[in-house]
Amino acid sequence: MSNVPMSDPELMLACHQPFAYGRGACIGLRSGRIVACAGRSFGYSDDGGLTWSEPIETSYPNGDVPRFANLVELSDGNLGGVDFRNQPSNAPYAYKTEAHFSVSEDLGKSWSEPKPMLPGYRLPATAFQNALIRTSGGRLLQPVYFAIGQDRWHQPGAPFAGGWVDGEFTTTDAHYYDPHFGACYVIYSDDEGRTWQPNRDGELLIIPEHGGYHVGCFEPSVVEIEPNRLLMFLRSKLGRVFQSWSDNDGETWSRPQPTHLAASNSPNIVKKLPATGHLLAVWNQHSEREVRQGYIRTRLSAAVSRNGGGIWEFFQNVESIHEQRHVEPGPIRITRPEAAYAVHAGLPGHVNDTEYVAELHPGYDRWTNHSVCALDDRVLIIYGGRCKVLPTRWFYRGRDPESSGSSALLEKLWNQCPPV
Repeated sequence: MSNVPMSDPELMLACHQPFAYGRGACIGLRSGRIVACAGRSFGYSDDGGLTWSEPIETSYPNGDVPRFANLVELSDGNLGGVDFRNQPSNAPYAYKTEAHFSVSEDLGKSWSEPKPMLPGYRLPATAFQNALIRTSGGRLLQPVYFAIGQDRWHQPGAPFAGGWVDGEFTTTDAHYYDPHFGACYVIYSDDEGRTWQPNRDGELLIIPEHGGYHVGCFEPSVVEIEPNRLLMFLRSKLGRVFQSWSDNDGETWSRPQPTHLAASNSPNIVKKLPATGHLLAVWNQHSEREVRQGYIRTRLSAAVSRNGGGIWEFFQNVESIHEQRHVEPGPIRITRPEAAYAVHAGLPGHVNDTEYVAELHPGYDRWTNHSVCALDDRVLIIYGGRCKVLPTRWFYRGRDPESSGSSALLEKLWNQCPPV
């Protein structure tokens, strides 16, 4: 059975392409309706994502255009939305934005005037899409990140990573020469978004060795494992998805540590599957060799953890040019595509490692910056201008999720060596 362009495609319930709400939010409401948005555009589905309404455009009371990519249903049934807006002063570096919260009483058709979530806070904030959550205790929690440093996303004078597809040059770059340092934190509210505060133990960043160098992390995603216990996924350049834990509903967090998930320098998402209570990861899974060859976002993967984020199983390809569904993680170190080029005329060529530099696969494409909406019996994955509606059993390789309860082996190992 082929896993290109996806695993088990016959199980897919629907695929919408083009889909209007890429790089936005998609959440299920208590009524059963699904609401999706991207910026100022909103749409709805009342049949589990099989069909969608025509887009509705919204604005603030003063006519400004919102840029919503994070939504939550409030306790009274209204919608809360987070808009990351430029700070009043001229930004000396990228991502100098601050978080604003707004409320809609008519399912996104109109919104209250946005209010800063942390007015006057010393750090900027931005977020990956669809990352705002409500915990079982009622806390609203928005994971955020910021970047500091000079210039734009590509350091001046640095080469561009690229390669050839059918004789035509294409970029394989994705912040591999980004000069910014990044760190993450969370903002939470216990009064339905009226007031907010940051986690109280500072910003999360990766420290590979005690007192040694620091590595930036970006675009955090958070899921509730059980009441008060949260797991955060973090993007890194070190060949892995990194993770952090909180045992007090997001007020403090552990030092980021690597997971067993091989990854390129790309966003990653963690959610909970309501049907089973298991965790779902969706990310760009790549080996170090693939990254060095220039394949950085050519496999969008899904995996399930039945023991709260310890072991990941049932690897599937959501979209891929590769047959392999599971990639063993390699060394924890910074890796970038080997093929590096000076794109301006008159500049010298670079010395590339020919072991890794070759013509790229003819089907080369990139899929990332995805949103995930996990419902009672299905999951919507939105990326690359499309929305795939997949039954929960697809994530278990077609097996009945109800019969895929906690693995006896995992339970045995868990009992033999309980977590610290």
